[in-house]
Amino acid sequence: MTESSSRNHATHFDGVLCFGGIDWWYHNRAHSDAQIMRCLAEHVPVLFVNSLGMRMPVPGRSTQPAHRILRKIRSTLRGLRKVGPQMWVYSPVMLPPSHRPRIRRVNSRLIACQVRLILRILGFRRWFTWVTVPTACDVLEKLPASPTIFNRSDAFSKFPEAREDFIRSCEDRMLVRSDLTLYVNKRLMAEDIGAPERKHYLGHGVDFDFFAGATRNGRIECPEFAGLKRPIVGFFGAIDDYTVDLGLLKRAAQSLPDMSFVLIGLSTLDISDITSLPNVRYLGFRPYAEIPRLGAAFDVAIMPWLRTDWITYCNPVKLKEYLSLGLPVVTTPIPQADEYPGLLQVAASADQFIEAIRRCAGQKDPESVRRRQQAVEADSWHNKALEVLHLAEETARNKAVTV
Repeated sequence: MTESSSRNHATHFDGVLCFGGIDWWYHNRAHSDAQIMRCLAEHVPVLFVNSLGMRMPVPGRSTQPAHRILRKIRSTLRGLRKVGPQMWVYSPVMLPPSHRPRIRRVNSRLIACQVRLILRILGFRRWFTWVTVPTACDVLEKLPASPTIFNRSDAFSKFPEAREDFIRSCEDRMLVRSDLTLYVNKRLMAEDIGAPERKHYLGHGVDFDFFAGATRNGRIECPEFAGLKRPIVGFFGAIDDYTVDLGLLKRAAQSLPDMSFVLIGLSTLDISDITSLPNVRYLGFRPYAEIPRLGAAFDVAIMPWLRTDWITYCNPVKLKEYLSLGLPVVTTPIPQADEYPGLLQVAASADQFIEAIRRCAGQKDPESVRRRQQAVEADSWHNKALEVLHLAEETARNKAVTV
């Protein structure tokens, strides 16, 4: 079904209850939860419950713990807010997340009570439940039964700050409890427990028109890049110590002094040893609305990921955003690279990464741009949301027949 026809889709659900893997108020709109729920809200009302978290941020194991605690408090104080004609966001009142059984019991009852009340206020009677954060498993047991979809957007048990045994047990409970599990990573899908008929590969979507539209007027000149030598090697997204290989990034910038490196995104750690290099410009956090304009001015886009289990089982949304901009992409090895043969440069070592950037510097010709954009043009978030809605309805029908 085309995107235009998706907007006229009718559904027998009168609501979607989403336990998101992010907090709506301080995470980027590019996250898949935010994108899919925003698009689903065009067809059916959505209650988005901000992430319940996995553990309390603590010094020594978490970056910027005080900042993270403060922003969660601010989010909680917002309570229930309407963010669109058919979409509400709620930050539940709860104790700090913990693996301890007593705290989990208190939180599950407390959160379930709040969610039941809001569902009643919003008039939800026939909803399906979407779960990304696995720690929601305790809460689900105290809510009325509904068709349940587990969104495996990441292997949260591989998150470096998480208590792996506890989060893995939550993931396993969700895999057993859910009627359907959706995946963005085929390797994770193959390794997870569960019958094949209860698994579905969804992948990620992209705001294609939003990003591709920034390239339609030819070369983009950004005031933010004034004085920079070309070619410009760019990265946009969060800069975290558990995702970005900072050593590789620094070595690449040092090895290519004739190129400019631009970094865009919130950094949760000190990167001054990189940003102090003469050919590196750090723009910090920029609103989502500005990213296509800035990204379109790159000559090469990079994904310098660490080679960890967390990266192995994820699927970076920015890959399709880079391709929507028509950019040549250099990445460290990720499973999704196999889905775009000939369109990415995959580098297994620092030397290969640097050499690949050199090769890509002149590959932004119109024909190459067109091929990259065509590879992701059909993957709009609207189409992904419609696919989710069809799957939810099919799941509800099958569940009714089984019962």
